[in-house]
Amino acid sequence: MSLDITEVRKSFTTKSGPQEVLRGVDLTIEKGEFVTIIGHSGCGKSTLLNVIGGLEPASSGKVVLDGFRVEGPGPDRAIVFQNYSLLPWMSVYDNVVEATLSARKDRSADENRAVAEKYIRSTGLWMHRDKKPGEISGGMRQRTAVARAFAVGPKVLLLDEPFGALDALTRSNLQQQLIDMWSKEEETETVVMVTHGIEEAIFLADRIVVMGNPPKPSVAEVIEVNIERPRDRAEIARDPEFQRVRERLVYLLEHELAVPEPMEEAA
Repeated sequence: MSLDITEVRKSFTTKSGPQEVLRGVDLTIEKGEFVTIIGHSGCGKSTLLNVIGGLEPASSGKVVLDGFRVEGPGPDRAIVFQNYSLLPWMSVYDNVVEATLSARKDRSADENRAVAEKYIRSTGLWMHRDKKPGEISGGMRQRTAVARAFAVGPKVLLLDEPFGALDALTRSNLQQQLIDMWSKEEETETVVMVTHGIEEAIFLADRIVVMGNPPKPSVAEVIEVNIERPRDRAEIARDPEFQRVRERLVYLLEHELAVPEPMEEAA
């Protein structure tokens, strides 16, 4: 199984005319890979994720998953957003169960409930299962969203800056929890994650897709992260490969792909 993105372009109509956000994206993500996407705001990271997820149609080009062209949303892909997207009137338990019952008609109701319980427990939320989203912290809400996504059992898990709104400690804990769950997962083998964090991108990824700003091609560079798993957060920063990848990302984002400052008008 691979995720093949071929010559994908995406344009939006604005008051000043068409704006091409994705410019000929060509990318193959292999089964079992964890790929992070990084770049400046407005470069098209979330748009690319939405096209893969089937939430946005490509203006041209195609996305093919496991031999089938992506034409819209489907249970073979699940998306976790930064804003949680939980149903506020439902409990943690019901948010996860409802998703599995809706997406996995091939399972019995009892099987879906058992899978939901498995992931609620593995994210440390079982004691909070009867609480509604408004009664738990932001970190717990995001853990609920991650549990819900894994419980559906998609082939590809899509993450759109899922930890961006969390404090540093909660973010690092959830990064580790995500890796632990993914490494043990049988159905969900491939992860594609949008992030703004350089260290987060390196810690999590097998490859990092660096996206550029117009008029340059959308995919500026793809960087391999040759660091063995499991990765120790306390040790990884001293790894020469970590330093190499970090220096390259900093150079690309701060120099080669930097967005120029607007020139001030003369007085």
